[in-house]
Amino acid sequence: MKKTATLKVRVEVELKDIGKERWGTSKQGELNATYAQLCQVFGPPNTNTEETSQDHKTDVEWQGLIAGEPFTIYNYKDGPRYLGQAGTPILKITDWHIGSHHARTAELVKAFFEDQQRRQK
Repeated sequence: MKKTATLKVRVEVELKDIGKERWGTSKQGELNATYAQLCQVFGPPNTNTEETSQDHKTDVEWQGLIAGEPFTIYNYKDGPRYLGQAGTPILKITDWHIGSHHARTAELVKAFFEDQQRRQK
């Protein structure tokens, strides 16, 4: 038998350069949002992709901790750093990757983002 429940969960999000904690994270989820919406919830990107994406696959990235677990939000291979003039301008990107060590962390990031969006309406 499968049961479901709606739970209210309080999570703490801290945006910061997570350094070595980001090592080993990979795409665990996706987020459909505008750059402006992400900035509204998480502030401006807090990572210098010139240092973290030397292969030019990422243009912008947010890093932080949610419920103590590292996460990143980033574009991947669709922006001007990777595709040049054919790349989607950063302000028009709407498909973002959520990187973490676990899918559950990505789900928390997405739920947090959606909650913050609802609160701002």
